[in-house]
Amino acid sequence: MSQLQPVLEQDAVPLGALAAPRRGRVRVPAWLALLLVNPKSRFGLALVGFMVAVAVIAPWISVGNPTDFNLLAARQAPSWHHLFGTTDQGSDIFSQVVLGTRRSLILGAAAALLATVLATTLGIV
Repeated sequence: MSQLQPVLEQDAVPLGALAAPRRGRVRVPAWLALLLVNPKSRFGLALVGFMVAVAVIAPWISVGNPTDFNLLAARQAPSWHHLFGTTDQGSDIFSQVVLGTRRSLILGAAAALLATVLATTLGIV
């Protein structure tokens, strides 16, 4: 038989210390849960996120000014310096596409905001 050992003060554990802390589930808004459940909406969300990321980092990844003319570089095939090639005037097509992403997103957001304001106004009247 084993002998009972006395509990020393330095070995004592406070009463509530052994219970694991209770962690609640993170509450996700219903609209976000619906977006994350459907694979098509997840793909759309990832695509929009990619477009926003490209629009944010556009000034750092563009090769040069998309409106500069360089007739010596006209109609070049895609290369490491010009990823999508160049136009007839020698402008870099990759820079035009990347910097155009920002304008497209701003225009789309402005159109959606205007449509929301007009629809809300007409719905109230």
